[in-house]
Amino acid sequence: METPATVLHESASVPDNSFSPVFEQRKLKVEEREYEYPFLVISKAEDWRPALATQAKYDMPMPGTDRSMSFPMTGISLKIWEGIEARHVIPEWEGGGDPTKEFDVKRQAVIQQRNVCILEAALQKTIPGKNPDEKVAFLNERCPGEIEALFVFIHKRLCNWSTQEQPLLDQYLHHCALAHQNKVVEFKDFDDWTKASESQYTFRMQRATDQYIIEIPIKGLSRQNRDQIMEETKETEPPHVPVWDARKGAYDRTQTKPNRQDPAWLKVARAVHQKRTVMYLERCLPFEIPGTTGLDKYDWLAERLVGDVTKLKDFIETELLSYGSRYQNFYML
Repeated sequence: METPATVLHESASVPDNSFSPVFEQRKLKVEEREYEYPFLVISKAEDWRPALATQAKYDMPMPGTDRSMSFPMTGISLKIWEGIEARHVIPEWEGGGDPTKEFDVKRQAVIQQRNVCILEAALQKTIPGKNPDEKVAFLNERCPGEIEALFVFIHKRLCNWSTQEQPLLDQYLHHCALAHQNKVVEFKDFDDWTKASESQYTFRMQRATDQYIIEIPIKGLSRQNRDQIMEETKETEPPHVPVWDARKGAYDRTQTKPNRQDPAWLKVARAVHQKRTVMYLERCLPFEIPGTTGLDKYDWLAERLVGDVTKLKDFIETELLSYGSRYQNFYML
């Protein structure tokens, strides 16, 4: 069985340190005071750097002392994150009532092994131990508060999962509202209503590790495009298994339920999810995704920071393809 470190090094590439981002400085005037914001606009493929180019450092204070321990970290790509999830599927309780103690122990063991892989990927170092159990044992000898603090930093800041820690972006949007930057185009004729493929939207985010705002111009998706994507990435029904009858202490083969932990089904479901991600981004990004096949394109996307790709896909699904963000500004005349 391969160790997480082996998989990590096989799927990682050396970051290009020659990249020098060009920032666009935008100024907003609010109540006679001027504010300036740095933007990195991703309008071509080379502007979106791989996860390995994201470098961060977590300085963990040692309570009651004048010391701290500094942990240099590297961003985790979508490819590595998905690989960790695929190798360590967290089990779900299938019986009625509360899970048994044995199940809780098994579930916790999988979570700990997953955490070993995540920490190795972030630190780019192999945790001491000849096997996953020994590595878990090594971590368990550390202070629980230190371990938890590391994972909070990795999840919320390093991987760009958090949607709350975006102070610069929040301030920019607040100042935009105060400066009345929103432009209104009055509908006079159907010529004013552009086709989805001609519509221009903007996706913005601020990584907690950055002191600038990232902006990606986004093209719209038509209903025809959306329906085509959904049809080509239709999820298959998972296999069914008998339902556990807690009263009899046995499986009731007259009743079945979907088994969403079936390894073969999970593999197919991941492939469908990956194809949908490529199809969404292929139609919405302002540049052509590098690669000659869908798999090549996904491999390129999967080298980006896991939170970057996830947030962009969520933006397309919830903001472009859903009415929710538009309905909140709706009012009756």
